[in-house]
Amino acid sequence: GAERAGIFIIPLAWTLPIHVINQNFTANDTFLIKSVPRILAVTEAVMRNPGPVLAVAVGDEPLFDDDAGSPDALAYYINNMRSNFTAAGLDIPISISELAFGWQSSGNITAISDSVDFFMINEFPYFAQNAQAGGSDSSWQNLLTDIEYFETLANGRPLLITQTGWPSNEDEFAPNSPAVVASVASEEAYWNLLDGHCEDYFKAKNIGWMWRAYSDVIEGWGVIELNGTDKWPWSARLRC
Repeated sequence: GAERAGIFIIPLAWTLPIHVINQNFTANDTFLIKSVPRILAVTEAVMRNPGPVLAVAVGDEPLFDDDAGSPDALAYYINNMRSNFTAAGLDIPISISELAFGWQSSGNITAISDSVDFFMINEFPYFAQNAQAGGSDSSWQNLLTDIEYFETLANGRPLLITQTGWPSNEDEFAPNSPAVVASVASEEAYWNLLDGHCEDYFKAKNIGWMWRAYSDVIEGWGVIELNGTDKWPWSARLRC
């Protein structure tokens, strides 16, 4: 899909253990041991074959999960990756794929905000405290609020919604709103909500969106069932 469209992203994404109270961890569970070698490996892989690489995402929600221990620590590794790219004569943009809440809840984010070349946004109105149906006004307003926040961070740098969607059931992730509607109809309505604002919002602001999450096999998420059938007769607009 993305490759055929000429979009190539190396999603350097790690998932570190969730720190459950009283759970014991070994030295092998640290960021330095588990994640830093992956960062270095991806850096080297890109330098060996930069041609198909559009951008590099250093982690999926690393601020929300506090993967690196601090925003400053994460910024250090992003800047180090960029220095290696620059030394190799490469100008490849680097970012993190993150929620608005991940940025907002991470304290001093100046260093990490300054370190990214553009903002890869994980946008899921389904998890909002006031979420209703996918096509409801609250879904659109929550998206607008998040984008406005990212615009204050970006100072003119590009924004791209790299993860969004709506589930057709609550099996994998419970909602935060008692009024939320998780169904195929609600998922389709959210798709149509985004698609319907192509001309007046996304094109006007030069913001793209990608209907995806961190995995292609999350129960209830995605426009295609796990058995390969379409949930509804969907079609992606190529232009507006």
